[in-house]
Amino acid sequence: MHEERVLKVALASGEIREISFSMSKEQPCLLETDEYDDRRIRASGDDLFDCLCNVRTELEKDGAKVLCNGARTNAYPSGMAREMALGRRVYLLRMGQPARPQDLVNTFDEAPLEEIGSVAEQRKYYIDWIESCG
Repeated sequence: MHEERVLKVALASGEIREISFSMSKEQPCLLETDEYDDRRIRASGDDLFDCLCNVRTELEKDGAKVLCNGARTNAYPSGMAREMALGRRVYLLRMGQPARPQDLVNTFDEAPLEEIGSVAEQRKYYIDWIESCG
């Protein structure tokens, strides 16, 4: 079974384009874009957050960013969210503070461009956050 979501993508030119994403609702996890610059991007992974990171890595090569919670620099799923919900929810993390239930948001809901980072920036923030809480 698949679910379709339309997500906004900020292109390097500054244009915001809506792109349809097809995602699996069960394992194995797959995420695929519709036509994007004459190609489709397809990614598999352990969960949908992993798939999103793989798609983002491809888009970053073109200077494009997906405008969703899962692409925020300070967003990351817990192990339980990845296992139980296939990475459909992420925590919005704050340095030095543990994740709280009220910080849990839908991975694919829209987020503002100024809060979006690269996959590398997001992973660095997560590692820094772990160290800040420990």
